[in-house]
Amino acid sequence: MSPLATSAPKLDRHREVGVVESSAAIDVLLKLRRSTSTLSLEAFLAGERRFVDREGLAARHGASSTDIEAVRTWATQQGLTVSRVHAPSRSMFVRGSAELMTKAFAIELSTYRHADTDVEFRGHTNPVSLAPALQDIVTGVFGLDSLPIVQPHSRLHPEALTATQSDSDASSASSLKERWPTTFFPQEVARLYDFPTTSLGAGQRVAILEFGGAFDTEKLESYWRLIGLDTSPTVNAHTVLGAKQDPQGAAVGETYLDIEVVGAMAPEAVIDVYFAPFSSAGYLAAIDAAIHNHDYAAISISYGMTEDAPDFWSSFHQEIDKAFHDAAMLGIPVFASAGDNGSGNARRLLDGEVVTPVSSEAHASYSAASPYATACGGTQLYATDDRILNEVVWNEQVEHQDDSNPYYSGGATGGGVSDHYDVPSYQSSAGLAPKSANPDGKTGRGLPDVAGNAGSTTGYLVTQPPGAQVPVGPVGGTSAVAPMWAALMARVRGSLASTPDPFFFNDFLYDVADSDAFRAVVQGADYSSATPTFVVPTFTPTGNNRSATVEGYTAADGYDLCTGLGSPHGANLLAQLEAWLRDRS
Repeated sequence: MSPLATSAPKLDRHREVGVVESSAAIDVLLKLRRSTSTLSLEAFLAGERRFVDREGLAARHGASSTDIEAVRTWATQQGLTVSRVHAPSRSMFVRGSAELMTKAFAIELSTYRHADTDVEFRGHTNPVSLAPALQDIVTGVFGLDSLPIVQPHSRLHPEALTATQSDSDASSASSLKERWPTTFFPQEVARLYDFPTTSLGAGQRVAILEFGGAFDTEKLESYWRLIGLDTSPTVNAHTVLGAKQDPQGAAVGETYLDIEVVGAMAPEAVIDVYFAPFSSAGYLAAIDAAIHNHDYAAISISYGMTEDAPDFWSSFHQEIDKAFHDAAMLGIPVFASAGDNGSGNARRLLDGEVVTPVSSEAHASYSAASPYATACGGTQLYATDDRILNEVVWNEQVEHQDDSNPYYSGGATGGGVSDHYDVPSYQSSAGLAPKSANPDGKTGRGLPDVAGNAGSTTGYLVTQPPGAQVPVGPVGGTSAVAPMWAALMARVRGSLASTPDPFFFNDFLYDVADSDAFRAVVQGADYSSATPTFVVPTFTPTGNNRSATVEGYTAADGYDLCTGLGSPHGANLLAQLEAWLRDRS
């Protein structure tokens, strides 16, 4: 047997607490090679575009029947059960006891306690080994460990967390606005960004990926009534790898944020919510489930991880890239939040509050850094009822000195330069060569690509998670920006005269980079510990997303590594897309 290269996460910082029971049932996801290699990921990023329909994707880029049968034979010999096969996504799911899995993959399993969350999980430190019959067939093995790898990118303001019922009457939208005067209901942001009025998303579907969390239909119905919708959006729940909704989990607030942003902004679109485990197997399976289920107007992912986290390993991100590549070839845009912890992209809990430790270097967020996804950064939006007064780079951070561990409270938009990806063709063709703030100054894939309102003090009035004292309150973070862009695409695609041939959304974005489809965001906001909350702050000429000792990145006219191309002007973006599609035909 030979090790599968870099297939084990690094667990040095987590505490080993015990053994895994030999009889414990384990489900494993095996990713297989493509049946042909007619188009590599590298060629796609270099500018070679080949789009396919679902039949072509399955035939040319799915797993072959020969490879599937070879894996099935091996699994049977090991005493494992093949529970599901999905050839288009090159996925085979096998089930067996921990004892059988340790023998089949030559690993040792232990239980660990997570250093950041104190969650207990299953893990292994030695690399997975593959039998000779599988070495050229299997490209990734996921699910032997259950390490939680992704975190939501949302921010609740501390003042909102301590609000009481007397502060906010949930039966009245106007009283909520009075209590939180610089925040918005999602449909207000859609109006301010001039989303096309020719469609509210009818005939379109949006996929939302959730890792943990839950939603209650009655609470959603209450929210739709609160914001004045005559007809409730259709929201469907999908289970991935047996994941159950967790009504008391920490991710419940994230789930409501994502659903209610899409539902309020594109109320006639169908919303499919995929619930999956936090593990690598869950993340991959959720992405595959959405991509291969429907021709979505967009897929929204509000979860991520630091690109260079010690728990990150190459076979995982390679398989995510292949899945995103599948979406790109089908013409499905994937919107991923760029993170809420500035240029350092690190977070920790301090007395129950999410804070940003000062990082020694700048790091990008994954999977937003994947060049096959559209990375979504954050702004702070200030407006009257009908027009934008100002929009600045989201950075509400206040620096604190905590002995040898300085940190920032408040959030800031992620953004920067990938350490893993070269500059993709769509950015280089636009004359961009994003340069890292780190000492090596390398050029690479720059993110974000686009942006939108994300400040916790300019956030979205949505249903609150368990334990909150008020049923509706403000939530911010780039978690809101990914579903916002997904909702915009539902309305844009619904406004087109006919369904277009597949296209890669990032090609379009950068081809019209200098157009009126975007609102350039350059200014910043000045915060200190004395700054009153939920009031308009003092603005600065230039915004930034500092949270690393290398300072991070500053905004500029045109593209920058804080807000990308800027926030959307929806009607203009639709007009630009219509013209762009005509030129392609």
